[in-house]
Amino acid sequence: MKRLLLVIALSVSTLTLLSACGNRDPFQSPVVKPQSQAVVAFSVISTSKLPVGISGLMVRANLPASAVVETDPANAKLISSTALAYGSAVTAHANNQIYGSYSAGATGKLVRITVLTPNQEFRIGEFAKLTITPSTLSLADFTAINSTPLAAVVGGFDPVAGSTVDLSGNTAVTISAVTAL
Repeated sequence: MKRLLLVIALSVSTLTLLSACGNRDPFQSPVVKPQSQAVVAFSVISTSKLPVGISGLMVRANLPASAVVETDPANAKLISSTALAYGSAVTAHANNQIYGSYSAGATGKLVRITVLTPNQEFRIGEFAKLTITPSTLSLADFTAINSTPLAAVVGGFDPVAGSTVDLSGNTAVTISAVTAL
C-alpha cells in the first residue's frame, strides 16, 4: 500500500511539473520558433529636376553585424530571389530586373543591389526591398554604419540623343525604412 501511494504521489508530482512546463509532451523535441524578419526599403530621391527618368541604378550598403541575408543556394554571393523584391515605385515587368550580391568578411557585411527598368522609367520612390533576419534591427542601426546618401550610381536613357544620362549628381539613395514582418 505504501508503494502504491508513493507511485501515485510521484506520478502526480511529475504531471504537475510537466503541466507547469507548458503542457508539452516531454518526449517531443522542443519547438524552435523561427527568427522573425524585417524588410529594409531602399529609396531614391531627386535633389534637382531630372532631365530623364531613372532606368537603372546600383546601390551599395553596409549591414549591421547581426543582420543575416538569405543567399542563393547555388551561389552564396548572390542574394536569394525570395529575399529581394521591387519597391513600390517599380512594378514587375518582363524587361525589369532586380538582383543583388552579398558579402560578409572581416571588414563587415555588404550588399549591392541593382535595379534595371529599361521599359519603365521612374523618378523617385522606393525601388527595392531586402528581407533580413532578425527583426530587431532598426533604421538607426543602418544609418549608424552607412553614409547618407548611400553610395550609388543612377542612370537614365535619353531617347532623343539615344544615349544614357548619369543622374547620380541629381539623386540621393537612402534606406528609407526598416519594418519588422
